[in-house]
Amino acid sequence: MPALMLGDQGRIRQVLLNLAGNALKFTAAGGEVELSLGCATRDATTARLEWSVRDTGIGIASERIDTLFSDYVQADSSINRRFGGTGLGLAICKRLVEQMGGEIGVRSELGRGSVFAFSLALPITDVARRPGLAGPVSHAAFTAALGRLGRPLRILLVEDNATNQLVVTRMLRSFDIVIRIAEDGLQALAAVAEYPCDLILMDVRMPGMDGLEATRRIRARGGRWATLPIVALTANAFPDDVQACREAGMTSFMAKPVRKGMLIETLAQAVQAVAYGGAGVEDAPNDETALASDRHQGPPADGRAGAADGSRRRRRGDVPAPPVHDAAVAAELRAEIGDDGFAETLACFLADSRRRLDVLRALAVTPERKMLGIEAHTLKGAANALGFRRLAEIALALEGEAAAITPARARELTATLDRAFAEADSVGRALTAGHAA
Repeated sequence: MPALMLGDQGRIRQVLLNLAGNALKFTAAGGEVELSLGCATRDATTARLEWSVRDTGIGIASERIDTLFSDYVQADSSINRRFGGTGLGLAICKRLVEQMGGEIGVRSELGRGSVFAFSLALPITDVARRPGLAGPVSHAAFTAALGRLGRPLRILLVEDNATNQLVVTRMLRSFDIVIRIAEDGLQALAAVAEYPCDLILMDVRMPGMDGLEATRRIRARGGRWATLPIVALTANAFPDDVQACREAGMTSFMAKPVRKGMLIETLAQAVQAVAYGGAGVEDAPNDETALASDRHQGPPADGRAGAADGSRRRRRGDVPAPPVHDAAVAAELRAEIGDDGFAETLACFLADSRRRLDVLRALAVTPERKMLGIEAHTLKGAANALGFRRLAEIALALEGEAAAITPARARELTATLDRAFAEADSVGRALTAGHAA
């Protein structure tokens, strides 16, 4: 028996409790009920487990077994009068097991008891899950899960920043996945109308229609769109952000900068949902605050106002400025997307940020405060992904102050951004030269 596997423990428990409950109900005092679990077959990536519930109860006549798992069918109408129930529980068990890709059956003899058994093929993993959160999934287990689909996984990535688009597509390049990109909420609505995606990765803050409104409109379509997994992507990993995502209809939440392990873990649950008809998406943890803080990968901050306050205290000399670049973050990203992918992403970031700084300077002298905040938010997320901490923190301060910022303060912060970007550009050129050498 493998020690750790990827599966839907909630549904498995539901089936087992139903079968065990039936066995107890139909077995008289002094009888016996036995629950057992075995590993029928296994290879390097997958194990087929078989659960069985044996009882010494009243048993079932052979001519009634074929209809036993049908909706609202009781093996004997007199059973309803003697023991209660409608027989619907077995129909539900059959649906759950089949949605998880398994099989369920029964062996029984009238007056001598029954054995109900079901089997599931589950990917083997090598890292234990954390309580309340999905556990890390190995590359092999995720590849095996994708293989069971029999076709590529189809993802719609809704993201306005070219750097973040590259990061995600490069992280998933080695898997059997097709990614379509939409750059804002309106493009996402157009895409879902004709692209049969299995999952949406949805940025929350975007120019035009944001991810929250796009999600609400997608859910309003009903049908498969009502339950399609929509994963929120945002650089703001605070409890109120998580709550807003939930209220809009998003099924889970991933903080930027995106890490490959977390991305694969999230997609593995979506693959399970697709393969098993929607039964594999796990319920969200109850503690939303823990979710936000556990998954937040960006620079430490105690909130949007806290970031602006930290910037002001640094101007007074109370707090040292963050380093220009965090080499550890860059090294982690390089390991996740490879040398070529890192070089391409870095070049994209530098070019895109130059254009974005032009936009920010122009917005600083206009009343477009909402757009100023969105552009700063986007720059912050891309800078964090590559480890440019000083640039990211100044962008965070601009984002936090944007709603009520004065023109003079906006010009001051954008000038500071220009200086921070010059430092980041110098580091980026050195990294590029080092890669070329």
